Order: sequence, then C-alpha cells, then structure tokens
Amino acid sequence: YVIYSEIGSFLIDYLISGTIDILCIRNDQFVILDWKTNRDGLKFESGYYKKDRSTTPAQLTNEWVKKNDKLLPPLSHMPDCNGSIYNMQLSLYAYMVEQILGIPCVGIALCHIGSPFKLNQYGQPFRDKNGYHIDENGKETVKWFPLTYKRNEVIACLSDRAAKLKAERISNGTSQLTLDI
Repeated sequence: YVIYSEIGSFLIDYLISGTIDILCIRNDQFVILDWKTNRDGLKFESGYYKKDRSTTPAQLTNEWVKKNDKLLPPLSHMPDCNGSIYNMQLSLYAYMVEQILGIPCVGIALCHIGSPFKLNQYGQPFRDKNGYHIDENGKETVKWFPLTYKRNEVIACLSDRAAKLKAERISNGTSQLTLDI
C-alpha cells in the first residue's frame, strides 16, 4: 500500500467534502483509517452515562443508561451514537474514493486515542470549575475498531441529499444538475 494522510475528498454534485485521515491505496483496492479522541470514548449503542448531581459541577458516573434512540431516516435502523455517525463518515469517504478512483474499498477502521484524564470516583474524566485535566503520569490508550462499510446506507443518504438539492434549486429558480447515483 501507498499511505496518504489528510486527503481531501469530495462529491461536487452533492456539495459534500471531507478530509480522510489515512488513505492506504494499492492498484486494485484501498483502506481508510481514521483517528478519534473523544473524551467519553466510542459507543456503538445509544445511551448516556448518568450524572452524579450531588457535586458541583456534576460528575459522570460509570452507570450506562441504554436507550433505543435511532438516527434519522434513511438511517433509522442504526443506533444514535458516535460509533454509527463515525461509521457513516468513513463509509461516505470510502464511497467518495470508490467513485473517484474506480477501485473497491476493502476496509475501514477507527482508532480511538484516549487521553489520560484525571479520573473521578467513578473512573470517568474528572471535571472541576476549570474543566477537565490531564494526569501527567497517565498514559494515552489506543484502541482499534474495525467497521463495516455501509455502502447501501451512503447511497440512500446521497439520494436524500440529491432530492434536497434539487428541491432547493427549484425553489430558488436556479438551474438543475443531473445527479446519478
């Protein structure tokens, strides 16, 4: 593979662009990798951590409250969580690269880099009136999440996007672009 970093990608007909963190290309295939540094980590189910409101400011506890929230259509079968959103982001990048280069995506993955925050009594990042603080003696954590390429979901989202853009052009009285999916 030839490895490229910070590669801009776009689908001009949909007015969509983004920056791919890592793009690994061979003549016949490619892989996309992305880095995330969310304070609360990656979740692949909808829900939230309960807060201990007996302290000021309130502290996150280690008690996860699972919810059944879903993303909006056409992704209403996917849980509303950062893992789903990032999966769709990388899937969209993969689709862009497939359209631009004409070769298939054979993998997408996220790498979560966790900062060594000072922790509260629940093992969550401690927050005081000045915000969150790094534990100078702590170590970053690195965890890989291989993801499933959601090509069909990307196509469904782009169909919705094309319809929205067409409606806006008609409403504004501007010329229409022909969009092929």
